[in-house]
Amino acid sequence: MSLTSGFSVPIAMGWRDLLFANWPVDPAVLDPHVPDDLDLDTYEGDAWLSVVPFVNVNVRPRGAPSALGIRLPELNLRTYVRAGDDPGIYFFTLDAQGVLSVLGARVTHHLPYHYARMDVSRSRNWERWRRERQNRAERGVDEAGPGESSAASGARSSSGAATGGPSDEVYFASTRRHPGSRPCRFAASYRPTGERFRAERGSLARFLTERHLLYTQDQRGRLRYTRARHPPWPLCDAAAEIDRNELFEAHGFDYPERDPVHYYSPGVDTVTSASRAVEDATAPLLRADQRV
Repeated sequence: MSLTSGFSVPIAMGWRDLLFANWPVDPAVLDPHVPDDLDLDTYEGDAWLSVVPFVNVNVRPRGAPSALGIRLPELNLRTYVRAGDDPGIYFFTLDAQGVLSVLGARVTHHLPYHYARMDVSRSRNWERWRRERQNRAERGVDEAGPGESSAASGARSSSGAATGGPSDEVYFASTRRHPGSRPCRFAASYRPTGERFRAERGSLARFLTERHLLYTQDQRGRLRYTRARHPPWPLCDAAAEIDRNELFEAHGFDYPERDPVHYYSPGVDTVTSASRAVEDATAPLLRADQRV
């Protein structure tokens, strides 16, 4: 039995202001980076690399009052896999701002979290943020600011949900500061551009977003899963300007040659389960309606 067996607890939180930036790639590029116990999941012959910046809100143990929860920006690099018939996500990295949260997730959920300094802001003025990014670049300011992330020009409800209109833009910047990890910076702005929709079964949008299993390996090399329970994603098409993206290089990938597909979501509330070994499962990991 591992040191952390039985210590992992379910976590309740909200995921807000997400960009799903998705690049189609040759499966042969990703296959060497995925554990042998997992099969790459493909859509019409393509594997996918996705970069997903967002904000966790009201993060707390399940059952605790939401008022006790914390707010944590996060950025992840992931692909899509299957363990048998069960589709899920495999993370190459998850960067997040809270030091204790990063350490806790690494120990209890075996996820490859890295500490980073992050800045997240919201604005209704797309052009203003373009000018500010240009001014930052001219001044040589390309790192996230110190301290807590900011939330400017965009009211939030007590639940952490964004209350701005559909034209709001999100600016997200991250600079990795995890000891012993490769440096990695990311900066992007994004906004929804269309009407909200729910992804239909069999669509690319559903393939890339409706995943309820998070796969990882523990220190013994055992395949583990965390289940994420949440309603279907409300999605929009999105416009995104990615000013800096060092995630691919930092994790051994060339920058994809083909154009990305972008989706935005205002978010969902979710509960993630304790981490469990796949080999210990005695029933299917997913219901039929949770499959892509």
